[in-house]
Amino acid sequence: MSSIISQDITSEIELPSQKDDLSQRDLILLNAYESAPWNESDISDKSITTVDRDLFFQILMVENISKSKQSQLDDINTKLDPKTQRVDRLNASKVNLKRQKPEFISQIDLDREDSSSLSSSNNTLTSNEKDMFRFTIQGRNGLVFFAINTFQIKWWNCALGAKIIIKKGTVFNKNMFILCNNTNVVFLGGINRIWNENRTLKLKDYLTAKLNRDRTNATTTSTLRKRKTSNIT
Repeated sequence: MSSIISQDITSEIELPSQKDDLSQRDLILLNAYESAPWNESDISDKSITTVDRDLFFQILMVENISKSKQSQLDDINTKLDPKTQRVDRLNASKVNLKRQKPEFISQIDLDREDSSSLSSSNNTLTSNEKDMFRFTIQGRNGLVFFAINTFQIKWWNCALGAKIIIKKGTVFNKNMFILCNNTNVVFLGGINRIWNENRTLKLKDYLTAKLNRDRTNATTTSTLRKRKTSNIT
């Protein structure tokens, strides 16, 4: 099923006409791909909904929401230009290097070892077991949702375009799939090479835009509070 793993699922993909020769894993993949994509009609009036079928998604962006955006930007800027590293961060880095070995994370589809399912990642961010990530994900109908993990995941450093299956029974709350354990999600691997070109710069732009938005919102909120206080006095 490399044709599904390696392509943008919002485009037309030719599917196998016969399923008899497919492995159990490929059948699970194909059935999830062919199931109706998640859409607005699946979201009830209640704040929490339970997914009633396996859903197929591709990953558009991965953000570590356990770290501050500024800290992540500092890490990225240091990778792009080591001369920009602050003295305090440089000293901390020297200590960390003595304590731990460099970590190289690859994404692997265990059933395949071709170029569509194995790729080294050069993501500049590191992770520990308590980190929480927000995955921006897209179904084959083009709609975009989010997923967050509440348990340690090994594939957080996956390539953009990687495919996942969100399993039946997963909780959906306020535009977010809550991944509580391994039974909620199956990581399939894959890569969209175009999306991963200059990925570090794209992540930098993404975090910078969000940080600027947060600062603007904070300034606006502060101004409104001052005006309300002024009107009271």
